[in-house]
Amino acid sequence: MFAGAVLAALLGIVKYMNILAGNVLFSYYHKDALISGSSLNSDYNVYALGLIMALLLSLNLRSSFKGLFKKSLYFLLNAIIVGSILLSGSRRAVLMVIAVVLISLFYNRLKKLKNQWALGMVLILPIVGLGFIAQYSEPIVTSLAESELIDQSIARVFTLKELLTGENDRTIRFDWALAKLQDASGQEWLFGQGFGYLSKMGTNFSGEEDNPHNFVLATLMYAGLIGGILVVLLIFRALSLAFNQNKTMYFNFLFIVLFGLTSSNTLFSYRVFPIMLFLLALYPVRRSTGMLNPAIQDSN
Repeated sequence: MFAGAVLAALLGIVKYMNILAGNVLFSYYHKDALISGSSLNSDYNVYALGLIMALLLSLNLRSSFKGLFKKSLYFLLNAIIVGSILLSGSRRAVLMVIAVVLISLFYNRLKKLKNQWALGMVLILPIVGLGFIAQYSEPIVTSLAESELIDQSIARVFTLKELLTGENDRTIRFDWALAKLQDASGQEWLFGQGFGYLSKMGTNFSGEEDNPHNFVLATLMYAGLIGGILVVLLIFRALSLAFNQNKTMYFNFLFIVLFGLTSSNTLFSYRVFPIMLFLLALYPVRRSTGMLNPAIQDSN
């Protein structure tokens, strides 16, 4: 996957450079609309998410790159991936890249953690520090956004503060979904309203079928409280298995969930999500004491 991500990142950067130079190819279009930035997918968030997952998985390869040359090659390949992510125009991906950098810096320590709550103790100071830097980085951000080095099609990555604090195309959809849930009957709250909201949202927003861009709100709408509880239980169970068995799998799964909170009608919209669930199900189930399940022990 890492090699494929490096290739996709390189092709994305070449595409971006061609766009800046005015050499726009037919393959750069989707439904007559130019795919902006370095993204090779019509949805730049999906493109960026795939590259971010490769970055996380590359942490397992880091120990295999020994010697100055191989280590330099490792960091160069990761830098290419990061560059393509930042040039994709995805604002959420910028936040995810920062998170990946923090994870990579503390990865050896994170691998030894016994529970998920300990993550906060390890990462809270770096997160606070980054928040402080972000608060006072406005002049730098402004100069970069106005420079000729950054194409206007991806300049939106510098509007992270607006994404986090202001009204945008996501928050107005959240408000619409919350209003519909408030008007729902008791039966609809419990069992859901079906998928009729897709066309109703489309009428109000995009003209086509649309969704709340938040899988939790969407689940409450089409499957009610029962469906919402089942989805949350599924996520927590999968995160627990991943944390105990494979930290890179854990962070990949966590990132998909976080992306889904601002972009998806369901987590199954990401094709890799059911694959990850299947892989997690193959791991041996361990007790809190660290012992293997007796049924597994007996089979050995």
